[in-house]
Amino acid sequence: MSGQVRLLGILHCLFGVIGVVGAAGLLGLSASSPLAEILGLPAGSAAAVFAGRYGTAVLLLAIAISAIDLVTGIGLLTRSPWARVPCIAMSVLYLPAVPIGTAIGYWGLKTLLSSGGQQWALAAADTHATPALSSNRGCFIALFVIGGLAGCSLFVAEMIFGPEAVQYRWERVKKALLESPAEVAAPASAPTPGAPQENK
Repeated sequence: MSGQVRLLGILHCLFGVIGVVGAAGLLGLSASSPLAEILGLPAGSAAAVFAGRYGTAVLLLAIAISAIDLVTGIGLLTRSPWARVPCIAMSVLYLPAVPIGTAIGYWGLKTLLSSGGQQWALAAADTHATPALSSNRGCFIALFVIGGLAGCSLFVAEMIFGPEAVQYRWERVKKALLESPAEVAAPASAPTPGAPQENK
């Protein structure tokens, strides 16, 4: 069981690093050009509109989740008993990512929810000289850790890309929200009274 948990930790670290680097790279590129153009989405399509309005928020969320995944993998590799609960939560998030994510998520749930996974957590708690956490206490600690990491990830991402990039994306969001789908033709301006008329 210890070998399976170690391999599971390596996979979570790997995908966590890939997620953080990939999402941060796209977020950096989106500061200079629209995200829809970077992804090659057809102009005017629903996917392009969604990327223009919510792309930044989705990328920041991806960075936060990937950072949590990375920390969870490190916890499994270091035999930290608190890593079991967030790894179960991450395994559930992996399930919709067919086929690789589904396989890893199913394997993670099967490994950590089994009697062997519970014994691994108890042995890890004894190794770290800490009492075994109750289920409720473990859930509260996991939620606290996940919320803190998510907040720190959002703060660091905004600090890295600077206020200019944030202002640029905010202006794009406001423009997308205020623009109407169809341009209303402006009425022809009436001639100013007293203005000279052209001779035909």
